[in-house]
Amino acid sequence: MSRSSTGDRGQTEPLAALVAVSVVALGLALYGGYLSDVLPGNSDRHVKGATQDRVWNEIQTNGVFDGSTRIENRLVGTSGDATDLPEGYNVYVAVTRIGADGKVEVVDQHYFESDSSPAGDAPPDGVPDVANNATRPVPVRESPGDVEGGQLTVSVWT
Repeated sequence: MSRSSTGDRGQTEPLAALVAVSVVALGLALYGGYLSDVLPGNSDRHVKGATQDRVWNEIQTNGVFDGSTRIENRLVGTSGDATDLPEGYNVYVAVTRIGADGKVEVVDQHYFESDSSPAGDAPPDGVPDVANNATRPVPVRESPGDVEGGQLTVSVWT
């Protein structure tokens, strides 16, 4: 049976342990940073969802979209630009509903250029295929007491 000193057993130098933990932490941070740059679509996915939430908060009144009020008037501030839209992105906003004939009707729509300035009802060349689209059901009021189901679509692209 061998005797050993229990005071020296299983210990390492504190400096070596700190260096080892620092190297592992640095490796994890670099790996996480690399993945966030390499994986496609992370930032755009967050932009479209956040933009849709901000747009809905601006264009709704008591949780209902009023069809008699223009989207442009709700989103454009005193500066003449839509301040709640993301910088550097083109944004198209549309509220639609199903009409009496069963076809989709546009209640209101508006297009904003990448500098957040209003640029008309729709993009000149239409919404591109590369746009990130977010949709959600919304109630639409056409006249007092007449609330129907509709859909808010927000398209975001660079």
